[in-house]
Amino acid sequence: MRISIEEVEHVAQLAHLKFGQDEIAAMARELDAILEHVQKLQELDVEGVAPTTHAVPVICPLADDEPAASLPRQAVVANAPDTLDGLVRVPKFIDDSGAGLT
Repeated sequence: MRISIEEVEHVAQLAHLKFGQDEIAAMARELDAILEHVQKLQELDVEGVAPTTHAVPVICPLADDEPAASLPRQAVVANAPDTLDGLVRVPKFIDDSGAGLT
């Protein structure tokens, strides 16, 4: 499985990234090595192996998702730079003409 310079340039263009020719060549080599490794992983027989999220047991540090009382509105808007009628005002970023972002 080989990744070409053209493919790297295409992906870079889609991601709006600019690379020099030496960087593109290095990126192609690195991506090719990653794809080769993934290919090796796909060849493994995992029949009967239970899905896991971690290789070792992990205690989840997050609290249970349970309903709780909300903050009072005044506390929420207390540090907002701009408010109106108890709501946080944010700058307008949609063009009313429907032409897209401004």
